[in-house]
Amino acid sequence: MFKFLSKHIGEVAVSLTVIICACFFVHFFTVGTTLSSVIEEQAVKRAEFYVKEQSQYVEKQFNELISETEYYAAKASTATSEENFREIIIGIKSSGELNANECSVELFYSENGKIYKYDGSLTDNYPKLNELINSTETKFSKVFQYENNVRVFAVSANTIDCEYAQSVIVLFDCEPSVSLKSFAYDAENQPIDCIKRSDFSLLVKNDGIIIDRIENEGNPFQVGTEPVQKGIINSLFTDKKTCAAAIESVEGKGVSSFTFLKEAEKYVLTINAFGEDRGGFALVDAFKISNVYADGYAMSESIWSSIIGIAIVMLALILSVVITRMAKKKEIYRLEMLDPVLNCSTPKKFEKDAGDILKRHQSTNFAFVSLQINNFSYLLKKFGDVKTQNLTKFTATAIRQALYVEETFGYGGEGEYLVLLHYKERQNFVDRLNGIYLRISSFAMQEGDENHKISVSCAVYEVEQSERASTRNILDKLKIIKEATTVRMGSFSIDFYEDLLRENYLRKAEIESRMETALENSEFHLFYQPKYNLKNKTMDGSEILIRWYDPKIEKYRGPNEFLPVFEENGFIDKIDRFVFYKACENIASRISKRQICYPVSVNVSRVTATQSDFTDYYIRIKNKFEIKDNFITIEFTESFAYENYKYLSEIVSKLHANGFLCSIDDFGTGYSSYNILKTIEMDEIKLDKFFLSKGFSEQRDQALLKSVIDMVKQFGMKVTQEGVETREDLYRLEELGCDVIQGYYFAKPMKYVDYLEFIDKNFINK
Repeated sequence: MFKFLSKHIGEVAVSLTVIICACFFVHFFTVGTTLSSVIEEQAVKRAEFYVKEQSQYVEKQFNELISETEYYAAKASTATSEENFREIIIGIKSSGELNANECSVELFYSENGKIYKYDGSLTDNYPKLNELINSTETKFSKVFQYENNVRVFAVSANTIDCEYAQSVIVLFDCEPSVSLKSFAYDAENQPIDCIKRSDFSLLVKNDGIIIDRIENEGNPFQVGTEPVQKGIINSLFTDKKTCAAAIESVEGKGVSSFTFLKEAEKYVLTINAFGEDRGGFALVDAFKISNVYADGYAMSESIWSSIIGIAIVMLALILSVVITRMAKKKEIYRLEMLDPVLNCSTPKKFEKDAGDILKRHQSTNFAFVSLQINNFSYLLKKFGDVKTQNLTKFTATAIRQALYVEETFGYGGEGEYLVLLHYKERQNFVDRLNGIYLRISSFAMQEGDENHKISVSCAVYEVEQSERASTRNILDKLKIIKEATTVRMGSFSIDFYEDLLRENYLRKAEIESRMETALENSEFHLFYQPKYNLKNKTMDGSEILIRWYDPKIEKYRGPNEFLPVFEENGFIDKIDRFVFYKACENIASRISKRQICYPVSVNVSRVTATQSDFTDYYIRIKNKFEIKDNFITIEFTESFAYENYKYLSEIVSKLHANGFLCSIDDFGTGYSSYNILKTIEMDEIKLDKFFLSKGFSEQRDQALLKSVIDMVKQFGMKVTQEGVETREDLYRLEELGCDVIQGYYFAKPMKYVDYLEFIDKNFINK
């Protein structure tokens, strides 16, 4: 123990210090978090107190209006005859008493379920007035338009003790009858405390239209003139549930508060709705937490400053440990740069050395070569480690002896050698590789046995002067050549990347020459792949795919053959729009025949989604065929979302506003998965088949899939698993709470007529 401590005293001291600091950090963090929570709760209570104080002033104005109305009702109650009643009513109106406070607009009275103007003329054009006459107590109406005044409301005194009328109704102008400015300022024209504390105070009517407002200096909010539900509330809350709750509070009754962040500051939005008996009026205020709870907020800031200080100390200690470990890793890396058996570069060192050579000689042509001893695993099994290791050494020596100045090579393992050679002309280069092969082939695996002659294949990527791609990319292209040429002919073969490109070019040219004609001749067909709802045990709609029937070969081309070409040349935009148009046409046709129709999903490529008229076209076609809202889902790929967060968020919002649902396809294949969940409001997440593939641990596979499904569902999105091919996968997904499955186990993609037959047979007639 003593020897260990004396040897590792530095690491032990740092570790103990880090542990102690971590304990303090955790303690302060817990205290700070608890205090912040308490402060936030107290701030909310204080904000509600200030709003209630404002409400008292507003309620006072309501009571004054009630008193005024009941006064006129009492005056009318003194009538001794019907004529005398009318004289009193006309007298109230003509005397000027009614408009003494510049609040009143008009005077009415009700008799036998009908409403009359003060002059006795019958009035039946205002439903809001009719709603008042059956009440047994003084009642407020909601705000409505009377003649040219769009902001009036009525107060009805239904306690009139008169046989000639049931109630007296006074019509008031919203301003100045009920306002904020009438009480917001003191004798020195300074805002009172409950107003001064808020960033803005709004008096709104039942539909959210702002009647009166006070916006204090330094207010960071753009309140605007829209109804608060669509305007300020919608802009403050990105969470749908919170936004919906705030909107509901405006239209309900009582006090509600909601906290939010803006520009790194915490705020609380407090709403006091007066309810139906006060005409649906509401107060909406925003308070900065530091304004309503300054002392506690300062204490919280102090604690968090301490936490940050401890974090910096911990970070410094961790950095010292990291730097030490980096030094050790550097030493390990140096050891990893040299193959200890062959005394040549490892792939890491080859990649670095080759990149350096290319930078030094930008006017020289080079070629990368992957030289592979074929059937290496067989040779190892057949002849053993020693003999095979001798072969690798012999090959390394043969390559080393063939190198010129500023050329290099490395050993990639499993009989593969990575080589960088000068390149001038193909035939001379081939002859040079052939010379290297002849040296290698002279190695005898077994004395006198010619059946085990060494076989070698080379994949070549030619690097021209004008091209200086990263070495990593070039090595990836070498892998493409190797994978594309799986069949090796003879004892020595050479495959060039340029030749592979030429084959792809010819295939691409043939597709491009025929694509327009194919679209005109209806060679592109819509295929429907049904989806199954695990919870409801029924169809959940289908995804529409595109297939190209080629009459020249009398069969369908694979999508992977033509779709990448269309993506590259932009023709995919026409295909996407063709698919969407036909999908809408099929839906409309089905509905016109009064036949059951299921929702559909259509794919949109990044090319289509970035067109300036993308959303306008899709909205126009949807409306043209009168497709109902939430019946069509637009699927975007995860890779597109990764490159276009802000743009995609904007078009998704526009699509949502026009009745489309939106989905992310191939979720989990890229690096952007969690960012998508965080920044874009999607309706559905389609999990890639990757989640069903087997890893090295079934427990990890299950835990990963469960966590993703649970997380997506917590965000309120539908979870669809693609690529379901077995009953076991279905049971597994059902147990984990997945919503929908799609895959060959339930149904393969099928022609439209087959799809209709499928749903008619399996679902509609059941």
